[in-house]
Amino acid sequence: MILKRVTKGGMEMRCPKNNYYKNWPDIITAFSNNNKSRRPLTKMSLRMKMRRKWNRRRLRRKVAAAMTPTSLPHPKPPLVIKKSKSELMKNNFDKWKDAQTGYWHATCKWCNKNYSLGTSGGYGSTARHLKAKHPVEYAKLGGGTGKQTQISRFANSQPFGNFSYNDAQNLTGMANLIVEENLPYMFSESLALSYYACGSLNPQFRGYSRKTVKKEIIKLYKAEKARLQIFFANFDGRVTIYSDIWEDDFHHLNYLGLTAHYIDEDWNMHKRVLAFREFNDRHTAEHIYILIERILIEYNLIDKVFAIGFDNATNNTVAIPRLRELCGVNTLMGRFFHQRCACHVINLCVQDGLKALGDAMKVVGGGGGG
Repeated sequence: MILKRVTKGGMEMRCPKNNYYKNWPDIITAFSNNNKSRRPLTKMSLRMKMRRKWNRRRLRRKVAAAMTPTSLPHPKPPLVIKKSKSELMKNNFDKWKDAQTGYWHATCKWCNKNYSLGTSGGYGSTARHLKAKHPVEYAKLGGGTGKQTQISRFANSQPFGNFSYNDAQNLTGMANLIVEENLPYMFSESLALSYYACGSLNPQFRGYSRKTVKKEIIKLYKAEKARLQIFFANFDGRVTIYSDIWEDDFHHLNYLGLTAHYIDEDWNMHKRVLAFREFNDRHTAEHIYILIERILIEYNLIDKVFAIGFDNATNNTVAIPRLRELCGVNTLMGRFFHQRCACHVINLCVQDGLKALGDAMKVVGGGGGG
């Protein structure tokens, strides 16, 4: 049975094509013929069916509107009281009249720019000059500049007095926030974040997809890496590096981390993460040496290493002589080139102590022994 939409009394109904019913019995008959449940329809049951259908649609519209950040009520802009044009001239321009031509002139008090006002002494050119060249002074007159004037308490913390929304700068700030706070990429897609930013910070804020944030973070990483490479290429001091290998519990992948520690010219201690590489090869001394050598070459640190921190694992101990030869460390015959990890040494001591007290620990831990 071919049906066609018909609207009657604010309700949507389906009737046979090319046959528009004018009364309720015919409409009920049409619905009964197309009724999947094979139950007879009455006027009341048809009304209830259509009402449930429209209630579901109305609910979906409300949910969609609530999930849209633009549906949030934007805060009303503050009331701006514009001052008179005479105050614009009085506070920012020196007005004078040329005796020969009879024309009025205005000289800017801030940049000494001269404007001819003609015989009528209009203010159009001076107002445009103040708005374009001296927006802060123009904003004081209530003219507005399209920018938000910062509160005086925070204005001194920025090199500029006005703030304007910049989408590229906001994306960079979002990427830095996610990295600093160790947040997931999907944080940028959070509806709560959009509600807060649009309703309380800036109505122009828009969220970013996780792919966009990921690209921005990788871009920042490459920029920081290049800056660090240039710094170490021109660095005259010595650097101590620390390395460790571990396995994550989620993907069961192995990683090697390498950090650099150094003192600047003002005797301030600094530390930087040089690499965080996946290391799924066999943990032999040869593979450890090759990966660390590759990282040191990337950062121009081959001839600037003073010492290296390793735990007492056999593979690390075997790799130390080759690393000492690579870095050319001859200070004190290289005796202090290998700095043992204190945490690892303490852990080994504790493990040996627990083994010696094994029987006593079983009694205490198991609650046995009478």
